[in-house]
Amino acid sequence: MMLVGLALGWYGYVNYVKTPAEKRAREQPDAAPPPMLDEAELDKMRAAAGDSDPKVRWQAAQFLQNVHDPQAEEILIKMLQMDEDAGIRKDALGALADHDGKRHVPNIVAALRDSDGAVKLAALSALARIGDYTTAPAISDALKDSEEKVRLAAIDTLNQLNNKRKEELQRIEAERQRDQEELAEHQKQVQNVKQRN
Repeated sequence: MMLVGLALGWYGYVNYVKTPAEKRAREQPDAAPPPMLDEAELDKMRAAAGDSDPKVRWQAAQFLQNVHDPQAEEILIKMLQMDEDAGIRKDALGALADHDGKRHVPNIVAALRDSDGAVKLAALSALARIGDYTTAPAISDALKDSEEKVRLAAIDTLNQLNNKRKEELQRIEAERQRDQEELAEHQKQVQNVKQRN
């Protein structure tokens, strides 16, 4: 009798106590789980990205990026361009560079003109990682910076970009030579077939 009571209790728990989302997930195990936050709750998190406390702003921005909120990128760009806290600007720059950095090169280049040396150093580091050597003219402008660390980092970044460019040119040349060898081999085979006929 006790077993019947436990079975009925479990049946009631499974079918009536669980939320509709949990019930759907159980019935459709391959279905994606429901979103963690609805749009109204995401709006609260977006508002928190403008909080007066820099730690709260940054945590909110990271959360939005982690849940792939469509507005996260816009919030990070705004933080990079306008946040009063240099640490937030530096962190936003890093997040943008690590997430589809090539697309954010204009924003990263603009950060080379930031008032804080740490932000400029982070921008130079990001540009070196991204490897877009078309940014060299903007980087060379950093050679006029008042901070020695920034000027040295600009030289280092230009060296890294130059090395990447050399590697790319060597790769292109190797591909060109391989293509020429394949073409020569193909022409030789065609010539052999013609001679046999």
